[in-house]
Amino acid sequence: MTGRIGVYSLSSAGLTKIDEIEVGMPIDNLSVDANGDIFAAAFPDSLKLIKALKYATDLILPSTVWQISRVAGENDESEKEKAGGSGNYRVWKVLEDREGKVMPSGTTTAVHDAKTGRIFLGAVLGKHLTVCEPNLTTTTR
Repeated sequence: MTGRIGVYSLSSAGLTKIDEIEVGMPIDNLSVDANGDIFAAAFPDSLKLIKALKYATDLILPSTVWQISRVAGENDESEKEKAGGSGNYRVWKVLEDREGKVMPSGTTTAVHDAKTGRIFLGAVLGKHLTVCEPNLTTTTR
C-alpha cells in the first residue's frame, strides 16, 4: 500500500520494470478501460481502513477513484524505446467521498465503461454496487 503503480514490460526473459506512477495514497485494485486508461480505487484514510479490517467494525471508510492516462508526446515511441518508459502519465481524481456517505464504504474496485462514461464501484465491505452516471454538462479532461 505504497501509493505507487509499477509499470512493467513483458518479454521472453520475464518482467522488467520500466516506470512508476505516483498516486499518493494506498491503492487497492486497478482496471483498464477500452481507451487504455487506468482506474484505481484508493483509500484516502489508510488508518481507518486498517482499523476497520483489523477489528471488523462497521466503520465508514472514505474512498477515492483515480484516473491515469498515458500522455503521448511528439516523439513518444522513440522516447519509450530509449528510456524504457517516459513517466508521461496524467493522474487525476475523478471521484472522492472523504465522508464515506455516497460511495460504497472503502471502495475497492472502480470500473469505467468508456462507451457510456459510467463508473461502477464495489467494495469488499460494501453491500451494494454503485453506478455513477457521467455529468454531461461538464468535461472530464
